[in-house]
Amino acid sequence: MGITTGAQGLTVHRRGLWGSASGNPAPLWFRCTVRRKSRRVPSTTTPLPYQNTRFQTRIAEAGARLSEWSLNPWRKLSLLVLTFLLSFLIGVGLGSISGALDLMDLVAAVLCVLVLELSVRARGVLRRAEGDRLPLHLLDMARMGLLYGLLLEGFKLL
Repeated sequence: MGITTGAQGLTVHRRGLWGSASGNPAPLWFRCTVRRKSRRVPSTTTPLPYQNTRFQTRIAEAGARLSEWSLNPWRKLSLLVLTFLLSFLIGVGLGSISGALDLMDLVAAVLCVLVLELSVRARGVLRRAEGDRLPLHLLDMARMGLLYGLLLEGFKLL
């Protein structure tokens, strides 16, 4: 099935979900080919890459500067301790605020489980990544601090 348009005589053919006339299996999405005077040019199936914005560039530069800054072991240790204490503070605050309101217990529990599960999934990706291990260590310290803060608040209620 083809549609001829324009002065160049472009014809767009569609192949279905289960293959083409040549017997090659097509993917599960429709692939369009453009024919121009008996020459076939397959269209691209991958999206074009987006142009980096200034914000994305600045975030990448800040991450690179942080990695360079943390090459010193004392700086890295201080960064890890600050991450642990900040996430501990968030865990204690979340537990005490949701306990005081007595309405948000279920929402806070679901939120905490969701954050911890997503961090476990992100940890697998960071373990396989090449290069600096700083993001992995920061994520681990944040997980430990949040969990420790929540457990401490739970034991206060006993």
